[in-house]
Amino acid sequence: LLYQRDGKRLFSAADCGSICVYDVLRDHQPVKMVSLEFPPPEHMAIDLSPDASLLAAACALPYTVVLLDAATLHT
Repeated sequence: LLYQRDGKRLFSAADCGSICVYDVLRDHQPVKMVSLEFPPPEHMAIDLSPDASLLAAACALPYTVVLLDAATLHT
């Protein structure tokens, strides 16, 4: 789980490769979801850029990092 610094959004990453964005101000309602196709095991780490415009998703094997637009979850 990762909170945006201003506290407005919460990001989650699951072992199945999905990333979900929640609106904290609207009772943590999910607002966006994307599924990344990492090969199993898909243990993922996520982090935001300092200005919260980019979300990085990293997978240990095969050593992959994907950058997403944090607002749209598009690459």
